[in-house]
Amino acid sequence: MNSTGDLDITKALRELKDDDAVKCVILRIDSPGGSPIASEAVYNEIISLDQIKPVICSMGNLAASGGYYVAAPCRKIYASPTTITGSIGVLFGKLDLSNFLETYGLNVEHVETGQYANILSMLTSFSSHQREILEHYIDHTYNRFLAIVSKGRSLPEADTRKLAGGRIWTGEQAYNLGLVDSLGGLRCAVEFAQTEYTEKGDALVEVWSNKKSGFEALLKGVGLVTEGNYTENYISNATSLLNISSSNPVDSIKYLYNDISSICTVHDDWAEQWLNLWID
Repeated sequence: MNSTGDLDITKALRELKDDDAVKCVILRIDSPGGSPIASEAVYNEIISLDQIKPVICSMGNLAASGGYYVAAPCRKIYASPTTITGSIGVLFGKLDLSNFLETYGLNVEHVETGQYANILSMLTSFSSHQREILEHYIDHTYNRFLAIVSKGRSLPEADTRKLAGGRIWTGEQAYNLGLVDSLGGLRCAVEFAQTEYTEKGDALVEVWSNKKSGFEALLKGVGLVTEGNYTENYISNATSLLNISSSNPVDSIKYLYNDISSICTVHDDWAEQWLNLWID
């Protein structure tokens, strides 16, 4: 797990579960986390897979928040001493453009069906009632996260809460706190799996990877999914936004939209809302 999407990961885990030649799965995690829904989807697939064949976790440089969410159910977790992990917490927010619109004299009118209809709109700030709704959602998700960690690590929930709250730990600290099982890299995880779960201890290791470029990961992060291959020319054009005069930020954002929209498909309502703001 790095810039690989949850759909790719869950699909791969299902294929590994059905492959009789696979005796053990090592999940290499190098991720700062992301969507709770995506983390939950991967978590469920790991639980399902582990009922048939063991799943071992090997942490890379970073396995925090959602990265730890999916590591917690693994039978054994390896981390390097300098791995950054933990960050057991929930964050929710949105880009608030209300002051920006006011500064540049832009007015956007809209009709709502209720006081919560615009809760994700970037045109307004959160109201007090909307914050209450979001806090309820965050608390529910946070408690779910705590329960997953407590179950996976066999820790009392009170102890898990002391380690949570968004705190980050090095791999060595996490080992001392019981959040990981052993210190070591991917080689250590492979050697353990070969010794523990294969008959001769020298089973073939096959690597699966679907790593995306940083630019593609950025697009997916804001809800834009690339369609097929894109050239360096597209990337160059999009990044040339930095060279446009900051005296006209509206044109700058329109420029970025026009370029990105030629290689992307709007994936969800959040992204569509962001783009529609500038279509006219």
